[in-house]
Amino acid sequence: MDEFHPFIEALLPHVRSFSYTWFNLQARKRKYFKKHEKRLTPEEERRIKDEIQNEKQIEVKTKWASRLLAKLRKDIRPESREHFVHSVSNHKGAMPCVI
Repeated sequence: MDEFHPFIEALLPHVRSFSYTWFNLQARKRKYFKKHEKRLTPEEERRIKDEIQNEKQIEVKTKWASRLLAKLRKDIRPESREHFVHSVSNHKGAMPCVI
């Protein structure tokens, strides 16, 4: 996979640390709902959130972020990718990015 593509390398520092937690929490909530046909209780949701946040493996989180950025890169037209990177990384003179 292209985990070391310049697009990914430029944006990786801008991925928020909580995004891993949020995406994984949403996935677990969907799985729970699909299996049990009811929502998680707030206590269960908090427990799962804490469990995800306590995962210490930075390599796993970095690899996850790289894969997410690779998917995002595929959704952006090649001629717009550089503008997107500049918008996210707040370079002066960058066009505002609207998604």
